[in-house]
Amino acid sequence: MARQLFGASPADYVVAVGADNLVVFAPGATLTAWNAATGGTQYTDITQDQAGTLPVTTWLAGDGTGSTQVGRPAQVYGPDGVLSWWVDAGSGSRVLMMCSDLAALVSLLASALATTTSNLTSHLQAVNPHATKSTDLADFKGTPTPADGQVLVWDIALGGLRWANAPTGGSGGGVSLTGGSTIQIANGDTVTMALRILLPAGDRTTAGAPNTLSVQWNAGTDSAPNWQETFRLNEYGELRLQPSAANRVAARIKQYNGSQTSNLTEWTDFSNNVLASVAANGAVRGPNSGMILPYSLTGTVATGTGKHRLYNDTGVPLIIRAVRASVGTAPTGSSLIVDVNKGGTSIFSTQSNRPTIPAGANTSGKVTAINTTSLADGEYLTVDVDAVGS
Repeated sequence: MARQLFGASPADYVVAVGADNLVVFAPGATLTAWNAATGGTQYTDITQDQAGTLPVTTWLAGDGTGSTQVGRPAQVYGPDGVLSWWVDAGSGSRVLMMCSDLAALVSLLASALATTTSNLTSHLQAVNPHATKSTDLADFKGTPTPADGQVLVWDIALGGLRWANAPTGGSGGGVSLTGGSTIQIANGDTVTMALRILLPAGDRTTAGAPNTLSVQWNAGTDSAPNWQETFRLNEYGELRLQPSAANRVAARIKQYNGSQTSNLTEWTDFSNNVLASVAANGAVRGPNSGMILPYSLTGTVATGTGKHRLYNDTGVPLIIRAVRASVGTAPTGSSLIVDVNKGGTSIFSTQSNRPTIPAGANTSGKVTAINTTSLADGEYLTVDVDAVGS
């Protein structure tokens, strides 16, 4: 550290007790510096410049002559590293004096601390800032340079890590490769990986083309295994499943926490438009999965309210997809109009959408503009004839 400047701060004045116990400045007082309030050692390595070329042992308080102020100590530099000292002005008691350039010193220290903190942060965030190698670790006991294809293993005898050839058989009890086509995982082992399978180019439809992935269950014993395939991706990467026994389920899709709201499964086109699905309650939805519920009348058609109720007793909600009205003899003069009611209320809240057979026609065609399409379990339908031809 360098010498620090003492004196010239607003608090640096030498005073004495004058007449009537008044405090007055003490001009020309001789000052000495000490390292303790009492006793201790006097500082003698004091200079009038920072370079230490103008040494003094004592210095004086100003007497008002020239540019000096009465009672104000002359400026001096203390020994290296001294930031404060105890000053005696000849009265036998000492007062603590701090160096007057302490603020500048603190500013320098704060700047240095900020730089150090920034450097330390960058160091801590760097990847392996000390460039530590595996062979630098305290528990590395083997040859520092591995051979091609070797892996790090723990050697109990050495009590540390060493390079070793990668296992090619199942003797290690972990993952083994047999013939380059089979991966076996020993009982109790857990392997977590992100698996990406890239199918080789070329024609794989020839006889004996291998599966992309095969999972087999041992139906025999360890000494006499009987491997039965339960899951595989064929040579094109397409999924194939089969149960391991006649009384087992090959695939099971379970509801989420008993509170499934979306479909359990969906079949879609290339743009993810649903073609068919299985709802959370097990209902199968598809263009060909449904039933036609016929109502029929014999004889001449007349207007009237439907009396026959057709109940939904399937146990699940049904969806009304379309309605068609047809007659054996076409109406004349005006249209024949029918209405379908659910629990006594029309499913065509827009009445203009009701199935209508124009005069001279035999059918209304398939009507799909239905306002109410859901028929819950236990609800019923009736059919009204609202208008007939002339």
